[in-house]
Amino acid sequence: MKDKYAKLLLQLQKNRGGIGGQSLAKNLNVSTRTVRNYIKDLNENYLTEGVITSDSTKGYVLEGAITNLTETDQLIFEQRAFFIIKYLLSEPNTSYEVLANKLHYSAQTIRNDIYRIQKIIESEQRHVKIEAIIFQGVSLVGDELDCRLLLDSFFDPQLLSVEQFLTDFNFYFQDWIDPEAAKKLCAYIRRELERNSIKCDIKLLRSLLTYLVISVYRNEKGYSLDNIVTSTMNINKTVYVLAEALFHQTINYINKDTSIVTKEIENFYWFLISQEFSDAVGQQYYSINPEISNWVKDALIQTNKIHQIDFASDQKLLTDLALHISRDILPLKFNFFIENSYLHHIKTDYVIAYQYAVTFTDCLKQVAKVTLPENEIGYLTLHFAAYIERHKHRDISIAIIYGAHEVSAKLLAHRIEELFSNLSVKQILHISDIADVQNVDFIIASDRIVVQTEIPLVLVNDLLTKDDIKKINLQINQLVLSNVLKNSVLIHGQFSNKEEVIKQLLMRLKQPEMFDNVMEREQLSSTDVGTFTALPHPLVMKTGCPFSLGIAILDKPIQWGEREVSLVILPLPDSTNHLEYERVFGILQKIIVNEDNLTQLKQLKVPSDFMKLVL
Repeated sequence: MKDKYAKLLLQLQKNRGGIGGQSLAKNLNVSTRTVRNYIKDLNENYLTEGVITSDSTKGYVLEGAITNLTETDQLIFEQRAFFIIKYLLSEPNTSYEVLANKLHYSAQTIRNDIYRIQKIIESEQRHVKIEAIIFQGVSLVGDELDCRLLLDSFFDPQLLSVEQFLTDFNFYFQDWIDPEAAKKLCAYIRRELERNSIKCDIKLLRSLLTYLVISVYRNEKGYSLDNIVTSTMNINKTVYVLAEALFHQTINYINKDTSIVTKEIENFYWFLISQEFSDAVGQQYYSINPEISNWVKDALIQTNKIHQIDFASDQKLLTDLALHISRDILPLKFNFFIENSYLHHIKTDYVIAYQYAVTFTDCLKQVAKVTLPENEIGYLTLHFAAYIERHKHRDISIAIIYGAHEVSAKLLAHRIEELFSNLSVKQILHISDIADVQNVDFIIASDRIVVQTEIPLVLVNDLLTKDDIKKINLQINQLVLSNVLKNSVLIHGQFSNKEEVIKQLLMRLKQPEMFDNVMEREQLSSTDVGTFTALPHPLVMKTGCPFSLGIAILDKPIQWGEREVSLVILPLPDSTNHLEYERVFGILQKIIVNEDNLTQLKQLKVPSDFMKLVL
């Protein structure tokens, strides 16, 4: 059994209550897609008395026994996929039978593998495909750089040590570079990076070595890159010199007679930039490209119109976005995907900022024909989150009523405004003057006095305890959600897919015409957030309609993006009231990160019950 399979099963045994895919991926040092493939292969080919199931709240759960395993020396799918692609790159028009003989599998298994590979290619939107032509064979066709990156994506070595990595590397690439040459090249890469003050961990070493060996081999065989490198982008000369040195040395180790192609070095330069270490070699690269700055400004103006927020007038937001995109635009154009291991947390912790980033990304696509992947949207979210923090204002007004000492009330007011950035203390009055309270959203009063008022009231200790803070938070949430829930619907049911849930909620909200709008947003980036929730919503919001929520509690979890969900909340906000939009999404964010709320879902019967999750 493969070592990582054993480690995966060990993790599942240690976490009998379940473990998330992200945690497994991190422990095994692989992607979540690889984890899914491992589990599929284990269930189909190894486990005889047990099964690994997927649960929306618990993650992956090992059920049954693993005492009897089907031992085999066969390659797992990821490995077979690597060698299939490698053979297709080495020998165009290879037949299924030839591939089957080389891998010692049946031709039908190879056909099934190629079908799975093609599905992965389509899901990752690579500009490459596998063609099968009668009497000619199977070929990998498309963009040369994408072909190389596809091969790289299925190389999944162990990264416990440099020695172990090289053992795996030689197993995969032994006929493309001599093992001793690979060892020397590794040492050279590490020396050059360290000379440039760049820490070369095994993960970075794996990325650079694999890219270089594949590129030099393909270049030697006469397969040149056909992408166009934009020369107007800002170039960091230090990184470019590093790219030249590494590429030249790789050629020396593989074949000294191979000619140097400038385009290869230029592409490798942008690959280095995608590894996000260029700040270690100076700030020269980080200058704004004027063309991109104009793209960003135009996209922000379009985003303004959708959300009714003046993003474009914030110079820092404009500058930060332009700098970020100037740095990443070419790596992304060439499908040098920039990893974002924090994406799940960003989508959960910055819900409203993520929605703004998705809108901006869609506007940027319309303005500049630039498509940014979900990982990159996650990074842009952080800039919008910073914008929200800079522009926070105290939009909920309160009055503080005291009975004995005004100084205590003033200290309480200071403490409240310190803890609650959206609260503004408008009045501080003695209980005898309570009739003078006016134009406030609610009252906070000392729990040592008797207060009679029609205005919402929160009684607190003069020194403000933790329970008092919870009570104030609850009042704020009730203030925000009470009107929204009046216009909302809550349903229970069993659904087969996201389209069915969204259609049902929109029908109940009497806005079925919004379906295409909501699905258009869903295609930009999956709206699964938290541990059990999806937040589908329209890309373009309506005006003149009261804010409403469509809440669906699912009898059985369904797949939504990367995870299964049990709760679907479909907000339909009014585009002219962005303050309410931010308030409501802020509350929803608190609900979806609290895993305890999952156990309460079945108890919710009407929209007003939703307030129970806010506690």
